[in-house]
Amino acid sequence: MNWLDRLAVEAFVERLKLHRLEGLEARFMVLGKDEVKLPSSEYFLMRGREVIEHCEIEGGCGQAFTSHARNCVLPFSEVPFLDLSLEVNRALFYSALNALLNRLGEVKGTLHCKGVEAEACGDLLAAEIRKRLGKDDVVLHIGYQPGHVRALAKAFDRLLVTDMDPANIGSVKFGVKVLSSSENEEAIRRARLVLVTGSAVVNGTLHEIINWCDRYAVECVIYGVTGKGVAKLLNLPIFCPYAHDQGG
Repeated sequence: MNWLDRLAVEAFVERLKLHRLEGLEARFMVLGKDEVKLPSSEYFLMRGREVIEHCEIEGGCGQAFTSHARNCVLPFSEVPFLDLSLEVNRALFYSALNALLNRLGEVKGTLHCKGVEAEACGDLLAAEIRKRLGKDDVVLHIGYQPGHVRALAKAFDRLLVTDMDPANIGSVKFGVKVLSSSENEEAIRRARLVLVTGSAVVNGTLHEIINWCDRYAVECVIYGVTGKGVAKLLNLPIFCPYAHDQGG
């Protein structure tokens, strides 16, 4: 187990005991493209390449993007003891972590945005970063999110994008060639700012990305609902302005 998973599990167990939540039941549901209706097939969710693991507990909910998910009901006390060497269990655990912290009021907006909000998110992200970085500063976006990349490519001349999907690697998106995630360390070394998908915590790469950001003294910002809980635990900035609360 890597250091980040260990930290998250320990935080989960600590809160379970402190707030006496061991008796809760966690309901997990697999959600697809019909739930969010994103505006183009460029999004993995709309192509069926990813799904959302959705967790509901009494008083809270959380989500995590993954390519491996399942429907099930588990005692909440069993969740931190899942085998995190399996991605399907990582999706369960991190969606449940988001639900737990949502229930405790530590994080809000744990449900994915819908429709054109994903595109508006990119415009807002680019505008926020341009307030403090120059157009020629190197910005690295880890994980291909089309709304973000479209807006960032207009705002920055030296945008770098990496991804894990072979279908994206080497392709040109909005004038930017998508690099392999195997180039993350070198890209981080060159960057002024790193934007990393929260889904990296589910695929097991976020801990090494954070290590590299620390090594090269590069600011790291997590984006997306998957990373809401872990960003809170790490005291890292999270960008996810259009996420929804339950019932919203």
